[in-house]
Amino acid sequence: MHPKYIDMIVMATVCLHNLIKSEENLVEAKDRIYCPPHFADSEDSEGNIIPGEWRRYTENALRDIPPTSKHHATTIAYKQRDKVADYFLTPPGEVPWQYDYVRRGQHRDDP
Repeated sequence: MHPKYIDMIVMATVCLHNLIKSEENLVEAKDRIYCPPHFADSEDSEGNIIPGEWRRYTENALRDIPPTSKHHATTIAYKQRDKVADYFLTPPGEVPWQYDYVRRGQHRDDP
């Protein structure tokens, strides 16, 4: 993925997070779902980090994630690519110069 798109995704994610946090601040602390009290890290009055409860849930956070439907899109793309390639490698889809172009520079020492 192009870095520009990664930056855009991160910025959109941060904006969404900030929106949810600001809306959730309107709810009583005991009723918060997105970020309940003591879930995130915090600091005491001397600047020491107080670890949040989120740390208890990270050990197996990314294990056993099932495949998603995005793999289906990849399969469709591969099939389409193969169809196009097959077409261009048969007489109806060929152009007279394609094989010379592909082989240019190969076997230059051959008579």
